[in-house]
Amino acid sequence: MARGRSGHVILAWPGECGTAVVRCPALGNRTKATGHPSDRGTAGGPGVVVRGIEEAPCTANLQFGGQVQINARFFDAGSGVPSDDVGASFAFSRASSDPKGQIFAWARIVQGFNYFGFVPIGHISTGTPVTATLTWDKTNHQFIATATNDITQVKMQITLPYSFSDNTPATNPTKDLAVVNFPANCTSHPAGVYTEATFDNVGVAQ
Repeated sequence: MARGRSGHVILAWPGECGTAVVRCPALGNRTKATGHPSDRGTAGGPGVVVRGIEEAPCTANLQFGGQVQINARFFDAGSGVPSDDVGASFAFSRASSDPKGQIFAWARIVQGFNYFGFVPIGHISTGTPVTATLTWDKTNHQFIATATNDITQVKMQITLPYSFSDNTPATNPTKDLAVVNFPANCTSHPAGVYTEATFDNVGVAQ
């Protein structure tokens, strides 16, 4: 992690698997925590820029490429243990199968280490500044992920409804930013992923 001259938080993470590797870590990440109070319902900020996601894929074992994430745990489903904390993950990703120069935005619900309810949001061009927010709308029992193109002001928004009981505070109410890579295990040639993004004016609020 580095802090740029303009005050941006810069997260970058290379992940590689070599030709002689049969197994290597399937997941690498670099994370910046943004907040930790349980009573706050919005995570994100007006300055997400995916500078680039580059993948050297393995055609025999395609993976998920790289992801830039806003993650938040907002409440506990009732058991009072971290594995029952519920929230959402808002991601900007690219894999080798995606169109060149395009970043795919999507979101999903998270309960402990279980991920479900995937909803696509849309595509943006690499390097485009985006205002991205992830909100807990407790009244309507849903999460809201919003991405606004800071150049064109085009707004993309989706909702993630849930049926959990949401009256118990999260055991571990984390809010964080991350870059995550999924390099392939490949025995025929080197494979890897490099992801870089900047975050500016990040906030966690009620």
